[in-house]
Amino acid sequence: NISEGNMLEWANVHGYLYGTSKKQLKEIQSRDHYSLLEIDVQGWKTAKEKLKAAVAIFILPPSLKALWLRLEKRGTDSLETRWKRLLNAKKEIEDANDYDFFIINDEVQRAYQELESIIIKGSKGNINKELGVAYCQKLLEEFDHNPWFQELKKKIP
Repeated sequence: NISEGNMLEWANVHGYLYGTSKKQLKEIQSRDHYSLLEIDVQGWKTAKEKLKAAVAIFILPPSLKALWLRLEKRGTDSLETRWKRLLNAKKEIEDANDYDFFIINDEVQRAYQELESIIIKGSKGNINKELGVAYCQKLLEEFDHNPWFQELKKKIP
């Protein structure tokens, strides 16, 4: 049941509802465990004020072209849906200032090790906030200046 009283945060993402149950969080905390939440950017905007001690990690693609190729490789979405997901990724990347750490998911095992290092060992990660925000700016420039993106826009109805 999605309501403000039951959920820490919730969002409609690509037509699906996702959220974090307050009841489940309280249950985890009652056992003196930490919670690892996978929250999209919309949900984080709501949750960050309620989770003062949280560490926010933004996982980024190596490039927008790589993200597009990953969406294509899935083979589950239409061209229009993939386009919508790419534009949503752009909006999410624009909100990078809300995050503490950044991981570039260019190689799964390395990205996992970096995530593990931040969460378990308290590492500062390989990309600090300043470098992460700069990397996000580089990704955003792909939308305006990269020829592959300009060609892709022409294909979208």
